[in-house]
Amino acid sequence: MRETLRAWQEQFETFALEVIFNERRGKRATALRGLLFCLSKVFLVGVKGRRWLYEARIIRDHPLGVVSS
Repeated sequence: MRETLRAWQEQFETFALEVIFNERRGKRATALRGLLFCLSKVFLVGVKGRRWLYEARIIRDHPLGVVSS
């Protein structure tokens, strides 16, 4: 079971990297490329929202308490 999962994971990683580097064509590659594009837009909105919350001072930055010598 564990070996089967590792083999599937490695195949998927290889496929995903080939899609990212535009070396793979086909319907599955196009679908994964579209999914990754949508996820990147969601991530962008999240980052911009977080930055806005800091700029609006809704979220305040806190020092880590590290003392430099």
